[in-house]
Amino acid sequence: MIGFASTRTACWTKCSIVAFIGLAAAVPAVLAQDQAVTPAEAKEVPGSEALDFSIIRTEGPRETWGSFLRLKDELESCVSSYLQDHSRAEFDRMTSTRDLAEELLDLSAVPEAAKEEVGVATLAAMLDIFDRIDVPALGSVPPAEQFDQSSAPAGWRIPDTPLRIGRIDAGDRQGEFLFTCRSSKRCPSRDAWSR
Repeated sequence: MIGFASTRTACWTKCSIVAFIGLAAAVPAVLAQDQAVTPAEAKEVPGSEALDFSIIRTEGPRETWGSFLRLKDELESCVSSYLQDHSRAEFDRMTSTRDLAEELLDLSAVPEAAKEEVGVATLAAMLDIFDRIDVPALGSVPPAEQFDQSSAPAGWRIPDTPLRIGRIDAGDRQGEFLFTCRSSKRCPSRDAWSR
């Protein structure tokens, strides 16, 4: 019975993460006092002081994957805390973490009006997918040093998925490795990827 209870709790936490990511996107206007909190302003959010904002590294596939894994763990922690304490501070901490995780997505081809919706849907789908498959160990992912500026296209496909981390070759984020636009298009079809 103990095993069932702990499995059920873990399942509830995983489901809660996906649900709260959507919730956090759906109700910011209701909870906002003066304005929405952007990732750049997130350090000012009460209760978010403990977040390590230096964890976003995108100079190579290994660094991007490592940042995603750390933010995934942080998001799980935020949701668990929010389930215990339904405070504004915990909600803001959760949404700030979600916003940071969305920074790992290449949404440059998405119209500005749809970026938040696509980002939230993609992130929720990715979290669901990575709970269903064996995720690659960080050491198996190629580091930044493996890619020079002349190697094009530079990237890494996550095994057993159509998801790819690729180098951005133009724009404000040129040179960074992000989950590609194609990943954003393919992620919402996660239902086909059950264990």
